Amino acid sequence: MWDSCASNEAMSSAAKIDLGEPLLVSGTSEINGTLVNNAIVQENCSLHVRGNLLGNLTIEPGATVVVEGSVDGRIINRGGRLVVNNKDLAACITLDGPPEAEACGVLKINLTAIASNWEWLSKQTEAECASVVKGNAYGCGIEPVVKALSKSGCKSFFVTNLPEAKRVRAIAPNETIYVLHGLYSGTAPAFADVNARPVINSMIEMAEWDAFVASHQWSGGCAINVDTGENVVGLSMEEAVAFAPKVRALNHGITLLMSHFDKNGKANRPLGACPNNRRIF
Repeated sequence: MWDSCASNEAMSSAAKIDLGEPLLVSGTSEINGTLVNNAIVQENCSLHVRGNLLGNLTIEPGATVVVEGSVDGRIINRGGRLVVNNKDLAACITLDGPPEAEACGVLKINLTAIASNWEWLSKQTEAECASVVKGNAYGCGIEPVVKALSKSGCKSFFVTNLPEAKRVRAIAPNETIYVLHGLYSGTAPAFADVNARPVINSMIEMAEWDAFVASHQWSGGCAINVDTGENVVGLSMEEAVAFAPKVRALNHGITLLMSHFDKNGKANRPLGACPNNRRIF
């Protein structure tokens, strides 16, 4: 029998836990992944599984078990507490590619883990926690990932371009979508059609967006990206400072001010090294 107290750190970093023998929980344990083994949670102890529970589960008196996924095995509850937060994420699962027998490899994405990570992050701040799903959700698939995150309460998504924005809108009809690649010339009507918000990266883009908003009475909003860390993408510090008074006007239409505060290679650079930041924010 395997005692979770001895190797809790090793467990927390694995995606799929298969120890080959029953798991004995004799303290407080968290597992960031799917648990294949049978598990016994002793009296007044706790187990938090951020994934699926495939084996059988025995809960002793006073014990607490929280599963952020599905429970497929037999449950023996001797006086403890079991909480299952599946949120119907199984409905988000999709299959793509050739039959498994013909595939050279099979990639399985743990949607429960993705949703659990977002929920944890969202609880760490009073600000809204958005999700970046650019590049087809980093290769995980926009449709299943957005479905899972939307079911978990995520209200804002960042995508690469308009085609990805359309895919997110088909899944999340009421959520906010920001397009990171900005506003290409002549595309403003397409943003309105999908109700997506461009991330404005230059004064030229801002001028075209303002003209569209004024002529069409569009109120969908946009984000302003400021280059505060030499990333070469976004309004320069000088442009941002000159532009700042506009946000004090009524109906300015700017719903988000965003930036990377510095580039990689200058991790220890103090924020005070950008004195114009306070003039923008």
